[in-house]
Amino acid sequence: MPPVAVGSKAPDFTLNDSDNQPFTLSKLQGKNVVLAFFPAIFSGVCDREMCIFRDSMAGLNQVNATVVGVSADHRFGLKEFKAKHQLNFPLVSDWNREVIKKYGVEWPNFGGMPGYTAATRSVFVLDKHGVVRWSWVTDAQGKEPDYAAVKSAVADLKGRRDRRDLNDRGGPTAAPVPLIAARHTTGASVGSASGTPLPAREGFGEGEHLRP
Repeated sequence: MPPVAVGSKAPDFTLNDSDNQPFTLSKLQGKNVVLAFFPAIFSGVCDREMCIFRDSMAGLNQVNATVVGVSADHRFGLKEFKAKHQLNFPLVSDWNREVIKKYGVEWPNFGGMPGYTAATRSVFVLDKHGVVRWSWVTDAQGKEPDYAAVKSAVADLKGRRDRRDLNDRGGPTAAPVPLIAARHTTGASVGSASGTPLPAREGFGEGEHLRP
């Protein structure tokens, strides 16, 4: 099935996190969410991606956003992975691939292993009502998302909220903040795009490198 479309309600799910505690996506309603599917722990690119999101949490929190990482890895491995990189957001185990299927991000025969299905590296930005407002799905597992485009998509959600608040108070309506969906070689960026494409592999800000 194709990936969940922009404008659709994000499928809800409950999965166990790295501490074996149930995690339900819909309990984050009221917050913006960066839902990041990744194929495998301790695999280089995934380590870098999750660490960049880790180092972005302060900025994301400022716009009422959080990150959730999803992979098909078992919870024991996720616990070690989270501890090694000191990740400050939940990692959840989709060991039976139900959520990966719901979101249309299955990657069969991952790593040359027949029959082994991993998550396709992908990012879905959800607004506080759980609606997908931006998405990116890779066409090759070694490619990373455009982190600047993710940042822009999350910032756009804050713009939506601020404009809504102004309208509710009868104040002036601010000029729309465009959602810039980057078009680059790291995969297909989906959304309402406008403006100049942002450069690939640009981080959220300082401290985006892996910790030793």
